[in-house]
Amino acid sequence: MIELFLKGGPLMYFILAASITGLAIIIERFFYFQRLKVNAENFLLKIKNILRSNTAVERESALKLCEQTESPISALIKVGLEKSSLDTRDIEEAIKAEAQKEIPKIEKRIGMLGTVGSVSPLLGLLGTFCRHSLYCIL
Repeated sequence: MIELFLKGGPLMYFILAASITGLAIIIERFFYFQRLKVNAENFLLKIKNILRSNTAVERESALKLCEQTESPISALIKVGLEKSSLDTRDIEEAIKAEAQKEIPKIEKRIGMLGTVGSVSPLLGLLGTFCRHSLYCIL
């Protein structure tokens, strides 16, 4: 296996680095999403049950549940509960603003993974070209 790698030439090191980077991103995102895994239906049912009579104590209890649950949906519900004294339009705006904060957390490093996935085949083609050409500078 190592002989094949070495026969591939110097570009194999770049391909290896791209592969390791892509795998690291995939593993990190997998563990991130596993940590966020929450049954939204059950979570919303719990919040609904807590807020039956809409008292301040129940609202605090629901806020506490949102803080204990690490997920984008709990963050959105928390903002909605915190802004519940405002009118509906202001609540919607606050939730939309919070959603705009949550989206980058979810999409983190996905662009880098796309770049690695696009560049790696091109590196392979470049390596093939260099192995069969006099124009390789590496």
